Amino acid sequence: MGIRGSATYELVFTDCKIPKENVLGEFGKGFKMALMTLDGGRIGVAAQAKQDHEPFLHLAAMGKLYAAEDATNVTRRCAQLASYDGCSRELPFERYMRDAKITEIYEETSEVQRMVISSYMGIK
Repeated sequence: MGIRGSATYELVFTDCKIPKENVLGEFGKGFKMALMTLDGGRIGVAAQAKQDHEPFLHLAAMGKLYAAEDATNVTRRCAQLASYDGCSRELPFERYMRDAKITEIYEETSEVQRMVISSYMGIK
């Protein structure tokens, strides 16, 4: 029922033994890791459940623009609060800033998101 295009199947492993060297992640943390992977999927499922076959390009652009720029601003402020150490590799701030900044660039830049939003609003 539903999502008939998805090749989803039940897998059952009975008396299955995995060699220690083939275990992914930390032993005993599999359930937590599985739950963490669901977080990203929830965004797509939410979009699918709200999708009413109307154009939503402008809504996606607004969400991406806001989230990407907010992430960049927050991480920049955190690095600045850490002073010189905020730019060193001894603390994670410089990595967080790079990770946040790339979200303003990939899947189209913030400038493109603004063009999509303004076009939807009738602003040229």
